[in-house]
Amino acid sequence: FLVPNTTSVVEGDTFAIECRAVGCPPPSIMWQYREDDAQNATTVKTGVGVDIQSQVTSSSTSTNILTFTNIHRVLTGMYQCHSDNGVVNIGYSRFTLINVYYVSLFLVSSDVSVDEGTSFQLSCTPQGNPLLSAVRWRKVSLVNSADEQQVNGSQRVLFGISNTSVVLNVMRSITADSGLYLCQFPATSSSVRSETIRVEIRGRPANVATVKKQSIHA
Repeated sequence: FLVPNTTSVVEGDTFAIECRAVGCPPPSIMWQYREDDAQNATTVKTGVGVDIQSQVTSSSTSTNILTFTNIHRVLTGMYQCHSDNGVVNIGYSRFTLINVYYVSLFLVSSDVSVDEGTSFQLSCTPQGNPLLSAVRWRKVSLVNSADEQQVNGSQRVLFGISNTSVVLNVMRSITADSGLYLCQFPATSSSVRSETIRVEIRGRPANVATVKKQSIHA
């Protein structure tokens, strides 16, 4: 048998795993699934978002491809293939763990209001089975809600991970940093988005020139 040990995917992705078995005559292959070690295995069948394709690739080799379309978190679990050619029960492959990353909701930090030049930090804590490195920050304009952009890193804008949270550090803030910030996972149109964090940067007052009055004597 040739199967991978672990496959990690983001919820909504489409991917496939392949099993090959060798025998004479070429064996038939089926897939089995169990949620964890304590559960009895059940046969995987074709259905919504699940497709199985079998083919004989040589005089002694069979291939079976298990494809998931728009995979959902409920399909997280252990999969293995079993083969039988009617002469010898070849047996079972090792289990392949399919780990589906997802976010059900975000917990976010409080709104921020600081003077220009002050550094600030925002955080999002995703709930579920998140891939923290795939969480993205976005910013919406306070003036035009249709003006939304992904936040990109720079020498002033730094991304980080702290325990189970993703962190955005903005150094030496400028007024252009004002906006509504949110987290998104994954970075697709079907992603889960957090509530917004309002950031207001108060501009520094303009320097006021003072003129010394002089007395004029006739």
